[in-house]
Amino acid sequence: MYRYVYSRVGNHEDAEDLTSRVFLKAVREVDCACSPMMIRHWLFQVARTTLVDHWRERYRLVTYSLEELLERDREEWAEEELPMRGSKAAARLQRLLLYLSTCSP
Repeated sequence: MYRYVYSRVGNHEDAEDLTSRVFLKAVREVDCACSPMMIRHWLFQVARTTLVDHWRERYRLVTYSLEELLERDREEWAEEELPMRGSKAAARLQRLLLYLSTCSP
């Protein structure tokens, strides 16, 4: 299970944490009446959903509405660090909107 999770996240700390989450979920919900092959398949399904949740949490972006961006002054944005955990395109878009908000009449 660890190798599967590690192949999806690429670092040992996250893989260890996520593998432990998978087994904690499995212990809570296991049905002993299943065959070993069914349990193995089910365990990988639990791992898959745990990984999906992990990536959703990790890449959740802080967003601003266009109205909010246009209403704020340049000085306010200069004082506040913009959260840019997303892609380069998202960072460029935020800088463009900041620039446009300073150019509006």
